[in-house]
Amino acid sequence: MPKVINRTLLLVSLIMVSLLYLYHNTHHQKGRDTHQVKCNGLAVPLFPPNTLTPALLTSEDKLYTQECFESILSKVAKNTSKPLVILITGRGMHPWKSINKQLLLKLEKQYNVNALIFTWPSWCGIRCLPFAQARHSAEIFLKLLYAIAHTINRNQQKKQIVTLLSHSMGSAVLEGVSTHSLEALPHNLVNNILIDASSSSQQGHTAWLQKLTFTKHLFIISNQGDAALKCLESDSPHFGPTKIFCKDFKLSPRLGRWGAEKNYQKNSVSNVHYIDFTEELGDRHKYYIDQREKSTKVFNFYYAVFRGYPVNLHDTDQTLP
Repeated sequence: MPKVINRTLLLVSLIMVSLLYLYHNTHHQKGRDTHQVKCNGLAVPLFPPNTLTPALLTSEDKLYTQECFESILSKVAKNTSKPLVILITGRGMHPWKSINKQLLLKLEKQYNVNALIFTWPSWCGIRCLPFAQARHSAEIFLKLLYAIAHTINRNQQKKQIVTLLSHSMGSAVLEGVSTHSLEALPHNLVNNILIDASSSSQQGHTAWLQKLTFTKHLFIISNQGDAALKCLESDSPHFGPTKIFCKDFKLSPRLGRWGAEKNYQKNSVSNVHYIDFTEELGDRHKYYIDQREKSTKVFNFYYAVFRGYPVNLHDTDQTLP
């Protein structure tokens, strides 16, 4: 008899908890401000280390989903004219990879900017290339662009320089953006788009670049010695451990390895500039950090672009203001 009573009480308790849960989630307190509750930022989960939903990562290692884009942009841009850089990650177990490599902290410290990272589901296995996931993330990235229009450019931040910086497979997110209708976005929404070490195909790239009409300047930065991009290409010889890892990809030449201006003089888009840093970068795949001591030319280029300074494309050894 006592067992029956205990089971009955347990069942009643479970029913009550379920009813309370349903009530809480179906009866929102009208008139109460829940904005702050939603936008305090999510802690980066230990498992899985890969972003499952596109989100913004801050230098405090907090994640903000699309509902909070305007809130975090307003917070980052508030009362400052410091340039804003939004990095679109490439392939890898982000956000943990971004955090472990201190990408945001390095960007902010080395260039004296505010920085955010747009993470997306960028890992699907060691021999998997998540191009489809990148393109599918474009719909949420488009919401980020509208959030930029609603906050930075329509409030008191008219003078703030905004740069979108895609790294490696992050350019596929921009490819996906180009498939959406962009007419409602201001033509000068952002000052710069920097496409670094792009793993997008060289073939037909101008078709999607010319649809990114919401930027003043668009830079394609290439390095013909880029080891990571060579790994993807079918015509690149591979030796040692990379021979085993790279043999399955066999892609056509990548934009970030063959993007020099001389190759595209006849069909380049008017506001697109091709920057070839082959001589300065060796076989490096990350171009935008840790360059102050390694290459003044590379560092000065990024510093100038991030701050909206005029860039002499024929002399990136220029002395900065």
